[in-house]
Amino acid sequence: MVIERRSPWWRGSVSSDLAEFLVAFSHGQVSEIVPARCDGCGDSVFVVGIDDDNGYAVRRCAGCDRPWVMLAGTDWAEVQRAVCPCGGELFEVAAGFTERVDGELGWVYLALRCTTDDALGLYGDWRITARPTRKLLDLV
Repeated sequence: MVIERRSPWWRGSVSSDLAEFLVAFSHGQVSEIVPARCDGCGDSVFVVGIDDDNGYAVRRCAGCDRPWVMLAGTDWAEVQRAVCPCGGELFEVAAGFTERVDGELGWVYLALRCTTDDALGLYGDWRITARPTRKLLDLV
């Protein structure tokens, strides 16, 4: 699909629009994009919490209520619940990663698509410092 780049929010009608959004937002620097899927039921819609200060996020599946700690971190204790400007709290999720010259991952961008109004947004981004970094691809 094609992202609608209207002001003030970009809109995407399908979850794969998150990849296009991440590439555009990072000015083409994102080299790996991982969409989130529930390991329990396969659903792709979540309630999301983000701890941008400590560099991790958590998600809870809207289908089966299974929690998942994303990108390291520990639990829901320190997170801020993601809320769309429209008030929606259910999202499709994708993480985009930049790669350093040495092949390690350097930066992560966490993009969400609101299932209420289709708004796309960057809800977190942080530098990756702990090594090895490639394990983070499995933690989305």
